[in-house]
Amino acid sequence: MCEIEELKMYNKIDRYVVFFYCAMLAILFVTFASYSTSPLYESLYGSDSAQFQTIGKGWALGLIPYVDLFDHKGPFIFFIDAISFKVCGLKIGIYLVQCLFLLVTLLGLCHLARLRSKEKLYQIFVCTLSLLFLSRIYDGGNLTEEYCLPFLTYSLYFQYITLKDLSSKNRYIYFFLYGITFSICLLTRITNSVYVCVGVAIICVYQIAQKKYRIFILNSFFFLLGVLFILLPFVVYFCYKGSFYDFIYGTFLYNLEYKRNFVSWLEDSSFPSYYAFIVEFFLYVVTFITAIFL
Repeated sequence: MCEIEELKMYNKIDRYVVFFYCAMLAILFVTFASYSTSPLYESLYGSDSAQFQTIGKGWALGLIPYVDLFDHKGPFIFFIDAISFKVCGLKIGIYLVQCLFLLVTLLGLCHLARLRSKEKLYQIFVCTLSLLFLSRIYDGGNLTEEYCLPFLTYSLYFQYITLKDLSSKNRYIYFFLYGITFSICLLTRITNSVYVCVGVAIICVYQIAQKKYRIFILNSFFFLLGVLFILLPFVVYFCYKGSFYDFIYGTFLYNLEYKRNFVSWLEDSSFPSYYAFIVEFFLYVVTFITAIFL
């Protein structure tokens, strides 16, 4: 009995160590890598981040996104920046939100790593290595993907444990989270939701194949509930302001027009372009190679 209590205490201390490490790692990473919001770089505002901060501050001051200020991203990132400016009055508010979001992301990665090994050093290694890759594409911070990562990470975790044992007890709360994740991606950049949608589709196809129609319907209901939980307040707000079409145009329709006129970088690429692509997206190249071996 004493040995069991000691083991529990040891596991509890391990969790505290990992949490503290993730918190320090998140703060250090955002402080040094997010030059658009970090207090270390007071005169820098980034590129896309500067646009988001401008719209967010304008929203906090009473202007309406897509009407008074325009960018072809969903309103979720403007909302994050608006709340941060409303509370703090400075871009440091965004910096604090970034630290929180990255901490939750790292904790989600720890949960994923724990499926492979219970060793805290392994979890620390996974978090550190992930941030090394993230630093290659972070681009000054305060971008759309950053605010999707916590939801994407935990969605991946729950989808993994579900797909690992499809015969296990179904949990509707997972689908509520998937709906929230999809909605946040929808309100930032919808392509971020691809793997969550694929995972949901696989689980649903299995349930239909097994004739678990009741579970499938309930899962669909909770997924839709999660989507509306995030989406509906924005819809109500823009309808109330008489700018619902502006919201739809800026978030979706303009991007379709943009896509039709978009030219792939492959059309005029050269060896340096391919080299730069491999360096920037090395993680994805390795993932494909690993998948082949598995």
